[in-house]
Amino acid sequence: MASKKQEKNLQDNEVNDIRRLMAMPEFRRYAFRLLAMSGKDTSIFTGHNSFMNFNEGKRALGIEIEKEIKAADIEKYLLMIKEAHVGEKNKEYEVKKAYQKESQKEEEVS
Repeated sequence: MASKKQEKNLQDNEVNDIRRLMAMPEFRRYAFRLLAMSGKDTSIFTGHNSFMNFNEGKRALGIEIEKEIKAADIEKYLLMIKEAHVGEKNKEYEVKKAYQKESQKEEEVS
C-alpha cells in the first residue's frame, strides 16, 4: 500500500504531465478533438438502452478528462477552447474564400 507521500507524489506527477502536454499546441488540438468525440456536451438519449449506456460511458470519460485538464491548468484549457474556436472560424473563412474564387471563375467563363 502506498504511503500518503507516495500518493501525493503520484498526483503531482500526473498534474505535471498534463501541464507539460497542454503546453503543446498539438496536444491541445488533440485534447479538444478527444473531448468533442466523447460527446460530453450532448444528450445521450437515443431510445436504445445499449446505445445510451455506451454513450454515457464516453460522456463520463470525457467529463473526467476535462476535469483533470481544468484542475491542472485552467489557462491552457481556456487557450485550447479559444484556439479551437479560431480554427473553426479560419475553416469557415477558407471555405467562403474558395467558394468566392469558384464563383468568380464561373462568372469569367459566362
